[in-house]
Amino acid sequence: MPCSACGKKVPLKARFCPSCGADLSEAARGEQLRKKVPQRTKDAEAAGDETLWQGGFSRLAMLGWWIAGGVLTLAVLLLAASSRTTQSARLGMLVGLGLFWLVLAGRYFYLRLSHHYILSRQRLVHHSGLLWRDTDRVEVIDVDDVSFSQGPVERLVGIGTIWITSSDQSHPELTLLGIAEVESVAIRIDNARREERQKRGLYIESV
Repeated sequence: MPCSACGKKVPLKARFCPSCGADLSEAARGEQLRKKVPQRTKDAEAAGDETLWQGGFSRLAMLGWWIAGGVLTLAVLLLAASSRTTQSARLGMLVGLGLFWLVLAGRYFYLRLSHHYILSRQRLVHHSGLLWRDTDRVEVIDVDDVSFSQGPVERLVGIGTIWITSSDQSHPELTLLGIAEVESVAIRIDNARREERQKRGLYIESV
């Protein structure tokens, strides 16, 4: 019979492989089989629920705010440099400007680090939060409508917000913020729900 480890032929009642020294006892073969079963199950689950897309809050999602902040900063500095501005007014403007940038940076890092999305063939998963992590799952078959919106600056870089409405009772509305290649992602979500509904024989109105 062949060795389960190296594949070379070994005597029928041999306990160890003379080539590689592998244990050929019934207990060892049973343990090898138990290790293989979970792997096959895991592979089957992965094949049945393939990941189609994953992402989060894009680095360019707040580009419009950065531009507006730069213009505001320039205006404040020019005003502070004016000879008509008092010392206390200059200090107040600089402190206000610093607080503005602090809040803006805090919002960016919070959104960047606290939102992550995973789309598979069967569900859309949204992870949110920093210290406390919340996970929302919406079955793609329950998705009723997918739309997206973009501001003027967002259109230049392909960023946008995706709006999802579904029949899911716990999460009837889901908002995906700062998504890169937003139109492509929205189409992927819509195609996933159409394919899942078609598999289950449900009628979909053309949109």
